[in-house]
Amino acid sequence: MNNWKLNSWREKPVKHQPAYADQGKVDSVLKELSNFPPLVFAGESRSLKEKLGEVSQGKAFLLQGGDCAESFLEFHPNNIRDFFKVVLQMSLILTVSSKLPVIKVGRVAGQFSKPRSAPTEVKDGQELPSYLGDNINSMDFTKEGREPQPERLLKAYSQSAATINLLRAFSQGGFADLNKVHLWNMSFVNDTAQKKYKEIAEKVSDALAFMEACGINSVNNRRLRTVNFYTSHEALPALSLCSNVSSLLFLPQFVMARLRESASPPLNPAATIASRMTCSWNIGTPKVLSKTDCIAGSG
Repeated sequence: MNNWKLNSWREKPVKHQPAYADQGKVDSVLKELSNFPPLVFAGESRSLKEKLGEVSQGKAFLLQGGDCAESFLEFHPNNIRDFFKVVLQMSLILTVSSKLPVIKVGRVAGQFSKPRSAPTEVKDGQELPSYLGDNINSMDFTKEGREPQPERLLKAYSQSAATINLLRAFSQGGFADLNKVHLWNMSFVNDTAQKKYKEIAEKVSDALAFMEACGINSVNNRRLRTVNFYTSHEALPALSLCSNVSSLLFLPQFVMARLRESASPPLNPAATIASRMTCSWNIGTPKVLSKTDCIAGSG
């Protein structure tokens, strides 16, 4: 354990890694990324660690959700808004039902890579590399599309940064104000679920009206109009990226689960890495998380 280093994973058998044709291009892209501003910072990671500690003690509830994998094609502000809205709706229901604070973690802003069960796939007699995520190769079943392209890492960084910026605006700019709970419509669910949600929303509105009468509102209490939001994503198919744009950071051991699954013998669980992409950071406060991206949540 004392011999663990940032790149010690390279000494182990690791699966799900892309085979780039031009290592020089990969090194060039990784060097460029290493000079980009970090999207997450150590303070937020420590904040999340504290919150997860509260969850483990039964003092809070953890809500984590998101896509299996983000894509370049479906990147749109409306999709990010709707995702954030669903998380708010779910956390509201959980808070009212459990009477506990809900730690909100999105699987977003970096969840591009896709571990696969096989390195290749066959269609109509043609065998090509498996699709590993938009930050590595294309879903198009062509030789050119399935060739890992290091430039995709730059686009993934850009999309992650834009996603983070929008989520910060939503979480801090009034969209999450509890007084707007009725505006978080649930048109995508059946009538019964909508009715139950409306009942919960009315309870919250009644409570807010009482607090308003006592002089407590979203104007003088920011907790009623903002939320803390964290993100997470898998790191498996992007270990080379993580180790090249990372700093050492201790995180809860569960974030190492995916790495332990991919390497034999297991990687050191006592330390994890944090890169510049987006692992899990606190959108709600200026205490931003470390240089991190790669692994701050389960897959």
